Amino acid sequence: MAAERRGIALIIVVVSMAVMLIMATVILANTASTMQRDNIQAGVTQLLRFGFEIGDNEKRPSFRGDVGTHPSRLSDLYTPITVAGRNSCGANYSGAQVNSWRGPYHLVPMQRDANYQLFPGLLVSDTLQRTPPSGGGAGTLSLVMRNVPLETAEDLGRAFDGIASGAGPRITFTPNGNSPIDVFYNVPIDRC
Repeated sequence: MAAERRGIALIIVVVSMAVMLIMATVILANTASTMQRDNIQAGVTQLLRFGFEIGDNEKRPSFRGDVGTHPSRLSDLYTPITVAGRNSCGANYSGAQVNSWRGPYHLVPMQRDANYQLFPGLLVSDTLQRTPPSGGGAGTLSLVMRNVPLETAEDLGRAFDGIASGAGPRITFTPNGNSPIDVFYNVPIDRC
């Protein structure tokens, strides 16, 4: 009889442990997806803020609104510009433009030539890319995020453009299997 009770107790312990393991797995999976969702939302908010600070919306104070041109570096939103610096069209800033800079437009410190962290694992390059790269036409100014996991790129695409293919107007990327990819946040801009 004692052996029978021990056998039943052992079965109860094993079943209880299995149930707890399953519950722990479900909780961890939900926590991980919640953290990813929160990170993506924080990244979207920060990218939108960068767009406003660059001059995506002329109703707000912005780099473009004060200086009259777009920056070529993300750090120009935080660090005062100089006549040795270049705008997104490749021309040096003029003395008048340097004096018109009323920043910092971005309140979190940024260092020149350093990546800016949107959230753990997602960095934005300091150098901004203009499309078209030269000429007088309108285009986009792209914030570049390198070596982004495809899943994160698709999540950003869904958050901004409602699609994950990478074909949206704000978040663009070219899927290439499962390897890390470059992701672009495109800010519409006008001519030089």
